[in-house]
Amino acid sequence: MTSGIRRGVSGVFLGILLVVSSNASGGGAQLEMRVVDEYPLVVGQIVTVELSLRSESPIVGAAKFALPELEFGVWLEQSRTSYNGFALRDGRRVPTLVTSYAVWLQKVGRFQLPGVQVTAPVLIDGTRSDLEAAARGLSLSIQYPRVDPQPKDFLVAHEAQMSSFLDLPTELHPGQIIEQTLTIRAQGALPVSFPDVDVMPSKAYKVDRLPVDSSVDYTRGVVSSTQVVTLRYTLLESGRQMIPSYSLDWWNTDLHQFQTLRSKPYEIQVNASDVVDDGSSSKMAPFWLWGILPGLVLAWTVVNYWRPMLIACKRLRSPVLPERLNP
Repeated sequence: MTSGIRRGVSGVFLGILLVVSSNASGGGAQLEMRVVDEYPLVVGQIVTVELSLRSESPIVGAAKFALPELEFGVWLEQSRTSYNGFALRDGRRVPTLVTSYAVWLQKVGRFQLPGVQVTAPVLIDGTRSDLEAAARGLSLSIQYPRVDPQPKDFLVAHEAQMSSFLDLPTELHPGQIIEQTLTIRAQGALPVSFPDVDVMPSKAYKVDRLPVDSSVDYTRGVVSSTQVVTLRYTLLESGRQMIPSYSLDWWNTDLHQFQTLRSKPYEIQVNASDVVDDGSSSKMAPFWLWGILPGLVLAWTVVNYWRPMLIACKRLRSPVLPERLNP
């Protein structure tokens, strides 16, 4: 990434403060701490704190770093790409351990990044010993992005991009439902930092925003986040409709300026549908066949044949015998 190269070669760093460490069984160590990112640092930014441990003896195991509590931010997990080996210094190989942590800045102002302590196993004259070292703190200045006018909700990241996908059937009619997926990817940002995508109301359709799907990854010292926003449209009117372009403002921590992401707009054609009329006529046929028609036949039969039916009923009635003849 070009921004990472630029940060690596730039001479304008936040500042590097070194500290002389303590000794362990005659073996000395020195712990360096620096913030890699360049000024200005803004609230919401994720900065990389690099820790470099150099010792007089070989480092033979994993080091344990004691991270202090922060009043202005939160420590994130340690980078998975720690280096444990040797570095050239003054023409000789020096045992070196390099690792990094990410810190999420949450407040505005001038703060002190407290010193970090480390305990590392080293090999001194064939004997394994614990070596301890500490680094002095750093002074940090955190501010809001300076721009006028400033967006209300924005994302702070190294890089950001947005893609859009709209699932369209062959034909569209009022009453149908279609879905649009907005995928937002950012480096140097957490999912909780993403602002909401503003849904634009329309008389032509109803929009529902489904639950957001988010994920985060921390690899090679870079925090990468992805957010998937699904919008569901219920079409209400026929004619040519426009699915609008959605935008997201973000502060580029490499260029130190605001930029805007925009999704692709879509123009769709919603055809008039006669499904409702066909359905009503198809429902009326069974109603006439099984409801009104049998009722008309029964009424006609009663009107024209009520007298013969009455006589027949009288003939079928059981005779009443005198009381003296009843058994």
